[in-house]
Amino acid sequence: MAANPLSLPMTSKAPYFEQVLRRMDAPPFQPMYQAIIGFLVVPAFARAIGGGVDWRLMPFFLAVLAAVRIVPAVLRHVLPLPADVKAHWFRQRALAKRYDSYQWRKLFWFGLGLAAYMALFDRGARVEQALGLICLVSGALGLLVWRRVGCGAPGAAPQAR
Repeated sequence: MAANPLSLPMTSKAPYFEQVLRRMDAPPFQPMYQAIIGFLVVPAFARAIGGGVDWRLMPFFLAVLAAVRIVPAVLRHVLPLPADVKAHWFRQRALAKRYDSYQWRKLFWFGLGLAAYMALFDRGARVEQALGLICLVSGALGLLVWRRVGCGAPGAAPQAR
């Protein structure tokens, strides 16, 4: 099995912040922070509107998905980062553009976080359940397709055919 081309060698010479930036897009950190985002969607929405959960959760979630893409793009242009970190992120974006399943699999982790929130706090309005189910099912399909075109590991890059 070929080495994951997305992984960069970690040296102790690289500053800690740069090491963190490189590892954020790889398991286990990427699924963890995506699940945390999913976990926080409902409480953030309830706090933003000052009430219970209703149909407006869906557009709010779409705004969260947009923010998950826009914020890193802005940070890439604002932060002075080393060339190897920028190159790593460029390869990640190229994969995302080439394989839709690379993006869709994120929904699984968002849905898992949302499901954990509902289970932990005994929540489960229909809109929360629908959003969680949509995320889990579509994300699971994305994970399956990614594994099919990839090396089998969730963070692995696809093999050339």
